[in-house]
Amino acid sequence: MLQKHDPLPRVQSLMNDTLVIIIGIGTGIAALGLLVQLALWFAIYGVGRRMQKNVMGMTPRMQSLKSSAQASFGEVKVEAFRIRDSVRDAITVTKRDVATLHHLKDDASRLVQHERDMADDVFEDAMTRARQTSRFVGQEIATPIRGIAHALRRLRRAA
Repeated sequence: MLQKHDPLPRVQSLMNDTLVIIIGIGTGIAALGLLVQLALWFAIYGVGRRMQKNVMGMTPRMQSLKSSAQASFGEVKVEAFRIRDSVRDAITVTKRDVATLHHLKDDASRLVQHERDMADDVFEDAMTRARQTSRFVGQEIATPIRGIAHALRRLRRAA
């Protein structure tokens, strides 16, 4: 009798082998990633230590700079406050002067307007008087001239 070979165990074995290979590759990649991460952590640690050394080396200089800055400020502190007070006084005087100038401008504007109104009134009055004078003179001169003209007309009629 002929025996049939069942291919199923062979396929399962091949799939198991493939799965083991894939898992092995994934594990290898993960291990490689962990090694890279470990190398980065060591690099970060090394950079941090170098920065710490640099900072520690600069600390005495910074302390010295801070001390000299405080001493300098202590020396100029009184003068700085005096300058500040002088500037405040100057600002106060300037504000007061600006307010005074504003009032002067308002007063001058009112005076100019008042003078314009007065000039308009004087001009109106002068024009009214000139018209009245012109009318009066016209009437006073016209009356005798009319009389003379009337007399001349009579003479012509009579002649």
